[in-house]
Amino acid sequence: MNLGKPSPEYFQAATKEFNLPNAQILLISDDPFTDLEGAHELGFKTAFIETGKYKREILAKLKVQPDYLLRDLNKFQDRLAI
Repeated sequence: MNLGKPSPEYFQAATKEFNLPNAQILLISDDPFTDLEGAHELGFKTAFIETGKYKREILAKLKVQPDYLLRDLNKFQDRLAI
């Protein structure tokens, strides 16, 4: 079987062993075109991180908006309960 983003099967396979409700999963992505929509369809929380590949201006072109917009993953880490 060949799975790829943004198919829902990809995200389901990737999260199968976490044993968490999808609403408790956060997908952090630097590529909004392959990640955010697929994760959103399954009810995941999403975060877009500006890494240089894409900037926040690209978000205006998306059907699905991320729950969080990040510039620095280290600063965001403090807000997570991990």
